[in-house]
Amino acid sequence: MRRLPVWLAASLLVASLLQAKRLPIKTYTTADGLARDHILCIVQDSHGFLWFCTAEGLSRFDGYQFTNYHTEQGLPGNLVTDFLETREGDYWISTTDGLARFDPRGAGAARFHRYPLGGQGKPVPVTVREDGAGGIWCGTSTGEGVFYLGPKDTAFRRITVPMADPYVTALAIDRRGTVWIGSPNGLNRRNPDGTTRAYTAADGLPNTSIMALREDHEGGMWVGTRLGLVHMDAASARMRVYGTKDGLPGARIESLLETSDGKLWVGTVEGLAEWTPRQPVDGREFQGYTAAQGLSARPWARWPKTAMGTSGSARSARAR
Repeated sequence: MRRLPVWLAASLLVASLLQAKRLPIKTYTTADGLARDHILCIVQDSHGFLWFCTAEGLSRFDGYQFTNYHTEQGLPGNLVTDFLETREGDYWISTTDGLARFDPRGAGAARFHRYPLGGQGKPVPVTVREDGAGGIWCGTSTGEGVFYLGPKDTAFRRITVPMADPYVTALAIDRRGTVWIGSPNGLNRRNPDGTTRAYTAADGLPNTSIMALREDHEGGMWVGTRLGLVHMDAASARMRVYGTKDGLPGARIESLLETSDGKLWVGTVEGLAEWTPRQPVDGREFQGYTAAQGLSARPWARWPKTAMGTSGSARSARAR
């Protein structure tokens, strides 16, 4: 499964030609059948389909046309915040009105099986991940932290993690089973034995507002913040910080992707960047791509304004 950077309008890049200064891009919008031009996430599944989480529904692209799903088809809500394909081939869809498992083999609204998160209020799911045992983790944006559904569980339960800010903005699970949780006020890790560790500016973060998390093929953790990109070494957790001086088009990191060939791509609020540490240009390790190289538009922040009102708290959106 590959997760692609987030853009105002979905731009599909021809990977074999990315070295060119002018990127060959075809832009898809609502005119082509996309549910909405504001894209919150893009995921490619094991069958090659591309799934687009939009502010007005879920879109599936088969290479020729889009198939859209809305509340009329069974989605809990039209503002889709995340999408996951599990190793067993199940699909999980996170919306601001609830979480659902999608069975494409079913018919009608019955294809969407809703899973309430419980909690004291009305938790709003914003990100969903699978661990090595097949358990499902869900981060929420309403101050209730994270929830977990074990492989044999029938209902989610809340997992207590000491956090300075229980509003989840990013979630990752590494190969060791460690759960990484980003919030507007720092990064938290929950080890497999249940112990926890918090990281703040005192540990080297350039900013405590965490926007994106991604484990690389060497086991290191990349942390996208509002004011820079951080790489944490797998063994020592030593941090190295990257910014615009290193070639990133913008300091605010919106999304992270490592491709199957080990290349790291970074989506920023100003453009796209490829990490090229073995081929630095003027000492800069990132090669940036913006509208000047053919991108359809300047990327916007991930969460649309409507997401802020849906959860009843401005803090439900990513910190701005």
